[in-house]
Amino acid sequence: MRKSLIYKFLFGVAAPFIGFFAGLQISPWLGNILMFPFVAVSALTGIPLGEMPGLLFAVLVLVSGVVWAALLSVPGFIRALWVNRPPKA
Repeated sequence: MRKSLIYKFLFGVAAPFIGFFAGLQISPWLGNILMFPFVAVSALTGIPLGEMPGLLFAVLVLVSGVVWAALLSVPGFIRALWVNRPPKA
């Protein structure tokens, strides 16, 4: 597994906690961006963030890691496609 993918996953695991405190202290929209998997599930299920069961919260932390790793990998994937494209005929 590539080291950068692991770092992206670790950022995704830490992002909800950073987003919670950044949303309270710095700016609410930054908190919403960093916590968007939690906000999306909260909006879809109707469960407020503070009333989520512990198991759901733990699963969402892992889902957040996967989502952020995927989102942060997209620019590198697009760049690889752009650089390795066949020449024009």
